Amino acid sequence: MSTVIFVLIFLVIALLAYMGRYSSRVTVEHTRVIDAPIRQVYARVADFRRWNEWCPWLTPEDDGDVLLSERTDAVASRCNWSSQRHGAGSLTHVRLLPLQRIEQRLCCQRPFALRGKITWKFTERAGQTEVSWRLQARVGFSLRFVAPTVKASLALDYRYALDRLAALLEPLDAPRYAIEHLGVREIEASRYVCRSYRGTLKGLAAARTQILTELQQHRAHGVLPASAPLAVYVHTSPKLGTTHCYFGIPVDTSEVGTLPVRDLPAMRAYVLRLQGSLNALDVAWYLAMQRLLALGINPDQRQPPFERYLVQADGLVTENDFITDLHIPVL
Repeated sequence: MSTVIFVLIFLVIALLAYMGRYSSRVTVEHTRVIDAPIRQVYARVADFRRWNEWCPWLTPEDDGDVLLSERTDAVASRCNWSSQRHGAGSLTHVRLLPLQRIEQRLCCQRPFALRGKITWKFTERAGQTEVSWRLQARVGFSLRFVAPTVKASLALDYRYALDRLAALLEPLDAPRYAIEHLGVREIEASRYVCRSYRGTLKGLAAARTQILTELQQHRAHGVLPASAPLAVYVHTSPKLGTTHCYFGIPVDTSEVGTLPVRDLPAMRAYVLRLQGSLNALDVAWYLAMQRLLALGINPDQRQPPFERYLVQADGLVTENDFITDLHIPVL
């Protein structure tokens, strides 16, 4: 019996030591300059009744409930939300300094327990508004190991929310993007000529432009594209910031000269459409995975995810008109 007790004590100490490697603190901050007067920006944030226009946690949806206090833009104003997709929590206004600062208290119950303080700062910059959204919080001891994941997820939520807020207030020709969930679709098999990229995620955009431009030049040599260019991601490590992918152009012929050829098998895939700048691709992939999780759909790890560039820069369209479909293979 003493041996069993010793082993149990050892396991408890080992677990505590392992958990002690992680901090319970979560600090997230995102700053964005919005091309709109400070009074308009402040009003959208100070009034909880306007949050459903831009905040992903409070977007109207079939499975969600949002409850607001009678007064929504004053100290002690409160907003509660509960949904399968965004969990459950509450926000309370603690302090408001008009056109300068808002302090809030956050209490999140799902998908993880989180309590903390939120601070908004508003600064006028030559007719524009610099908005800073900061969270300082703690997770419970048993959830310390997920703190880095919580931080990464909230950082993308904050970025997406402020981008949506800017889209509401900025001129129509300002850079913007929109997300549309197209759902699960049947994808036909295809063959594509390609070139490989192994490198950092930061270098991905430049590589995409260079490689696809080079591949497009083969049109003059009889290799005509069968459909939109694509990028197939073989392996990506967000932690290391690296990826291995193939940029390619689907073709109907096997006569492609010296170019490598790869096959994309038929599959079922969840499709999300991004209209706008490719700089928002990381947000789009995050939102696609979040939707799969909420719907209980399992990705098919045997097949690589990929992008199709349906509308690209050709001198006739602006970045806001780009259309990119993201595909996540599913079971």
